[in-house]
Amino acid sequence: MPDEPPPTTTQPAVLPVPDDRLVATAERLRGMYDRAGVQQPDELAMAAPELFVGGEKSRPPVQVLARKLAELLSGKQLLFMRGKEIGTINEMSGEWEAMTPHSFATWVPQVAGIVLVKHYDADPKTGKKHIEEGELGVDVSRVILASTELRVRLPVVEQINRVRLPVYREKLDERDDPARKGYRKIELLPEGYDAETKTFTIAGGMSYDDKLEENAAYQWLQHLVRDFQWGDEERSKAVFVQAFLTLFCRNLYLGKSPMFMFTSNLPGSGKSMLTRLCIEPVMGAGTAPSGWNRDDKQETRKELDAYAQDFSPFIWFDDVDRCKVVSSDLNRWLTSSTWACRVMGSKEKFNGPLRAVTFLTGNQVTLDDNLERRTLVVDLFARQQARERVIAADRIELDEEFFTATESNMAKCLAVMWAFVRIWDDYGRNVTKQRPLESFKQWSLCVPSIAEQCGFTKGLAAYESPDSGNNEGREWRELVQALIAEHCTAPDTDRAEISMREVVKCARLHGLFAEKLDTLDSVHRELQRQADMKKHKWKLMKDEEEGLERDPTEAEQRMQAAEWTDKATDSSWAKAWRKSAVAGQHFLGKDGKLYQFGDRTSGKKASKFLLAVVR
Repeated sequence: MPDEPPPTTTQPAVLPVPDDRLVATAERLRGMYDRAGVQQPDELAMAAPELFVGGEKSRPPVQVLARKLAELLSGKQLLFMRGKEIGTINEMSGEWEAMTPHSFATWVPQVAGIVLVKHYDADPKTGKKHIEEGELGVDVSRVILASTELRVRLPVVEQINRVRLPVYREKLDERDDPARKGYRKIELLPEGYDAETKTFTIAGGMSYDDKLEENAAYQWLQHLVRDFQWGDEERSKAVFVQAFLTLFCRNLYLGKSPMFMFTSNLPGSGKSMLTRLCIEPVMGAGTAPSGWNRDDKQETRKELDAYAQDFSPFIWFDDVDRCKVVSSDLNRWLTSSTWACRVMGSKEKFNGPLRAVTFLTGNQVTLDDNLERRTLVVDLFARQQARERVIAADRIELDEEFFTATESNMAKCLAVMWAFVRIWDDYGRNVTKQRPLESFKQWSLCVPSIAEQCGFTKGLAAYESPDSGNNEGREWRELVQALIAEHCTAPDTDRAEISMREVVKCARLHGLFAEKLDTLDSVHRELQRQADMKKHKWKLMKDEEEGLERDPTEAEQRMQAAEWTDKATDSSWAKAWRKSAVAGQHFLGKDGKLYQFGDRTSGKKASKFLLAVVR
């Protein structure tokens, strides 16, 4: 006769409890089985953990319930702390789900498998122990979730990975190589929670070849991007490789990475597809770029706040076309290690770690000085419209079909990334010979070093394209180089005090900042016109032989015109100078010396600035 199904009832179930010794044994061994990922024997699996919650009159103190719950959840990798939130992680999708008091009341018995005991009893006939199940209730759950007793005992998760990523371990590299003495071991993270790195990697994520050889990895990536029309072939391609590696290597460097900007002169150059190639292998298919209303500062701040509160590993601003990007919030986003804001829809404050990698794509985009210093640019210079380009027969097309073929193409990208890391590791983790980026030194010593080891050099070189980028920043650099050449090239001259008139004169003579200072020709013509109208007087020159004053020659007039300013010019130029951030910055001269352009020198009536060698 088949077993009858258990009767349904709304009354609390009464369940038999195994022998006390078996329960004790199960409690001691349960964590070991969980950590090993091995199913417990049936006898032990029957011994479900119990939590005495009592009734209204017999309920233990909330602190006791919270402490006992934390002990029962220890080693189970079920409940985590992320920032100030308690929540769970969907093991299949990696999505974070914040725990609410309502969900917690049912989650504890149904998901965590903890039997909530209201009352212990014994069968009067057999003497066997029985329990009457209880419940937490929403009010009790709310207090438990807010209690320090639970929060300090839960594992902290800072990153949730969809694929296995490389990480440094505390243990040292054991390979027999004197050059590796003191090196921490690099390995791929395991699935599940890793306490050392506070990282959770979802189970059953995409698998990839962890033994792809060096040449195969290099050739495949080169073939994949060979037909893109790079504005400056070697530099832009190296910057792309650095962007390609950054999300994958985010556990191998401390701090932040620079922003990566993909810009082009024409639509259809492949900016968005290259950006997806940097994101989707690590983050999964369906990566959605963020909208950005650049004319609304509040909307920009709200967007950044939302990504910070979601602990997102990246943010991508797409189609920021034909504009100059100026944003103090974005500038702070790129350099801050933490982000503070108000939680949307409430009065609570959020303050959490910030390590998001920032991507920006657009046509003919320019940047202000502060953003340019914190950005690496991939310049795609298309020489014909997208529909007019000839596509090679063996080209790997970066299209939707490429990105949906997850198991082949995305897995191959991950295999290439891991191969590049292994190559760098095998060759002794050589440090790049390029100058590290300010504010991103740790990233500069890691990711560009990996790319350089694998044949992609010049990824940290300055971006000098005339078609897009920050032309104003380029002009400031050219002006400082001209001042260095004029005032600091004499032997034993490592410092000079330069007046603002000398700065203006140098700018005009080199054809810089014509929109603010006018061209030398136009200023000379206007001053000559005013002189003819008796509204301007040229400064008289002294004849060297006779010692008499004389009218200036046309060449001498042009030199006077070069340094001439009026109130309107002084005002606009002073504003541009203050915004330029030239003061205090370092500049590498053509003589190989490092110069610093200082602020105004003290004790001077006229505005003079110190230009001096610092190394």
